[in-house]
Amino acid sequence: MKIIEKVKDLFKDAIKEHRLSLIVFFIATLCWAINYDNPFFSTPVEIIGTILDGAFQVLTGAAYGLLLCEAIHLYKKDNDNYVLKNTFTIVKYGLIVLAGIAVVFQNWVLGKVYGDSDLDNLFLYIDFSSEILFCGLVTIFGITIFYFYKRSKETFETYLAKAFCGIMKAELVYGIIAIGMLLIIWAFDTLIIDTYSIGLIERVEIIILGLVQFPCVVAGLSKTEGSIGKFAKVVLSYVFTIMTAIAFVIIYIYIIKILVTWSFPSNQVFTILASLFCTGVIIWTMAQGCCDEALVKPLKIMPLLFIPFIILQIMCLAMRVSDHGFTQNRYFGMALIIAEIIYFLVYITSLIKKKNITYFCLFIIIIGSYIVYLVPCVNVDSVVTFSQKKVIEAYISNMDSDEAQKEANEALSTIKTEGGFAGQRYLKTLTKEQKDKIEDYEDGISNSSYEDYFAVDANAKIVPYDISDYDKLYIIDNDFGSEYDSDKLDCEINKIPIASEGKTLGYLDLTDEIALLIKLDKEGEGYNTEKTSKVIGKTFELSSGENYDSDTILIIKSLSINGYYDENSTVDYIHIEGYVLENNNLD
Repeated sequence: MKIIEKVKDLFKDAIKEHRLSLIVFFIATLCWAINYDNPFFSTPVEIIGTILDGAFQVLTGAAYGLLLCEAIHLYKKDNDNYVLKNTFTIVKYGLIVLAGIAVVFQNWVLGKVYGDSDLDNLFLYIDFSSEILFCGLVTIFGITIFYFYKRSKETFETYLAKAFCGIMKAELVYGIIAIGMLLIIWAFDTLIIDTYSIGLIERVEIIILGLVQFPCVVAGLSKTEGSIGKFAKVVLSYVFTIMTAIAFVIIYIYIIKILVTWSFPSNQVFTILASLFCTGVIIWTMAQGCCDEALVKPLKIMPLLFIPFIILQIMCLAMRVSDHGFTQNRYFGMALIIAEIIYFLVYITSLIKKKNITYFCLFIIIIGSYIVYLVPCVNVDSVVTFSQKKVIEAYISNMDSDEAQKEANEALSTIKTEGGFAGQRYLKTLTKEQKDKIEDYEDGISNSSYEDYFAVDANAKIVPYDISDYDKLYIIDNDFGSEYDSDKLDCEINKIPIASEGKTLGYLDLTDEIALLIKLDKEGEGYNTEKTSKVIGKTFELSSGENYDSDTILIIKSLSINGYYDENSTVDYIHIEGYVLENNNLD
């Protein structure tokens, strides 16, 4: 096939030019494949798993940094004044690689060091570390793409179209290889030996990521010397743009409907317009880079037709913020609107001055990621906290109505879950009495801010446990009540019978744990989170069952509870999986 030959040539060129980053990334995926599903956990050589995991993080970060170094080197090597072996150049590249390693490695270290601790702010640290990781990767990949674009000596629109086509061709080859290997292993599993227990499929697919997919993506982004095929031109210039134009027409008809009926826009409009911009900006940019001469002017005008939609977005967002303040989603909506305005300022400037400055969008994205997550006072945590704390302070000043208490309760919950470090600092300024007064709303007045029905899932972390003092082990899988019918629970939560093969081993009291899990569910942390894991991540003593002269404990592997938010938070279903350890040889 001609397309396979073209991709093969691009693949070879990419390997020649990006040898270091591709080799390092491949070694990283080998470490990941070997350590997949943590096979060394709870073994005498557990340290091997930790080393492989850490090596994967270090090598992945190094590969990203090396890719950026290679992109800079390839762009600058044609410059007569450029010397690779210059001390400054080597130090600069070394710092870039170290930065790539630091960005990835810090996220892994934090999870490893504090993953099993009881720090109150553990999740805040992990979230902050993930934000640093995101900003660092956006910076590395954004600058890498910029140097690929500069080296291509094309307009940004043409480069984007060629890179998109190159990646699609390369990903087609990757998809064929990945599916092919999947079918081969499936046939081997069926006819020869079942390899499910060693995760062979997953390990092979991981290796293919490093051996095929990563080089394919690099080849698509860096090798854009060829021309765009006729089929790709038709798809990018006509098919995608016509679909986008139809969406524009629908939105304009909706605007006319709003003006005629004089009604407020629907809440869903913002999401639709945000999606339209994010896809549309890529479509019309690529189309301008590969279209026929007759379509150039219409396609340059097309983005300007989106500008009235920004007013509609502002209306939608302003309505929600004025009523309920900022949340993370509304903050990101505001950030998108600002990004759209900046984009159109850059775009209009490029039209007027007839300069190719559209590539500035890459730096808008990079700078925007830091402002959104890391810049003090204007990042998402600070804005959400500042907005919601005004609701709380207004209630504390007056405490005049149930509605104000409801709004303060919702604001307090938002700060807890979305306020980050800024939110935690503010919460420390509130007295216990003030918090209790606000939280009384969820306990006694109303639960209308929550769903009527709750469903909580908790899975414990698997940790080694010494069973040498016990002579029997039972596997537990017990259901109480009905998961689908709202019948009353067929036992008391302070006396749950734990049984195996019809034999009652003891009775379990989950009163405190269930109350805490329901509270976490109200805060949006009730479905298989680190917090729910900690609630059940301990041993439970069982009261006397059929074997009265035994020392019996329960280790819960997973716990599910369903019920209704009412005056007593009624539980109508409990499912418990785990292990009971029993010692009948008591002295």
